[in-house]
Amino acid sequence: YFKVDPSVDAFYINGGKTVASMTNAADVKAYFEANGGYGWTSNWDNSTADKSFSGHFDGSGVTIYGLYDADYNSGLFEMAEDSSSFKNFALKNSYIKVGSGAGVAAIVGKVSKQSDPDIMTFENMVVANNYIEQSNAGAGVGASAVLGYLYGSNDGVAINNSIIYGNTIVNPNASATYGLVSVG
Repeated sequence: YFKVDPSVDAFYINGGKTVASMTNAADVKAYFEANGGYGWTSNWDNSTADKSFSGHFDGSGVTIYGLYDADYNSGLFEMAEDSSSFKNFALKNSYIKVGSGAGVAAIVGKVSKQSDPDIMTFENMVVANNYIEQSNAGAGVGASAVLGYLYGSNDGVAINNSIIYGNTIVNPNASATYGLVSVG
């Protein structure tokens, strides 16, 4: 279980209040491209399930601004096990893209483990004004606002009491899915 200290109001990962003041995804994209894409980019090998997030994240009401991620799978949590949960935070004004991986989303790029029927839960979140881009035109890729790639299995996703708006989702593969949750 991971919980942000309740006294923390906001994280400015890149660009500080400059990024926080942006109100649309196009401005967010332009900012990160003009500034070399510096920001949050995890450097772990996230292509295997044993290196993914497994647990419960409680943001205690924090707002996270300026996430930049351009990795193999991309998102605040690039890969997470199917029984994980995420609650009580906002992710705004971020630029998240993937060029060769399967999943990209603001919160979780890809589900990593699906051996049992489990429910990944998201609640009390705001996902707003993010630019989310899947550059991989191959089959079986996904891009979405919340979860980028969920295998076609008996697992499920619950999204409760959340506000999702102003996000731009780009996916060049016309047969791929996108929206709130993408299914591979």
